[in-house]
Amino acid sequence: MSREKSVSPASNIKALTTSDSVDFEPAPRGIMIVGTGNIVFVNTDDTTTTIASSSLATGLVLPLSPKRINATGTTVTTIYGVY
Repeated sequence: MSREKSVSPASNIKALTTSDSVDFEPAPRGIMIVGTGNIVFVNTDDTTTTIASSSLATGLVLPLSPKRINATGTTVTTIYGVY
């Protein structure tokens, strides 16, 4: 599936495993977090962005499609990807 916009609804959800080296394949179309802490996203251009989950709505599907979520620095323990 292309990383481009999709107008169809997601059809699957699965728990994501954080890693400092293994990229998601395929990348999720969105993410859902449960709980609080920090999340270190790896963007498609290999830059990282750290966001406190208090800045993100817990339990909602967020339109984020990270290449990877790093284990180092990520303290949220429950993260789902929608596909």
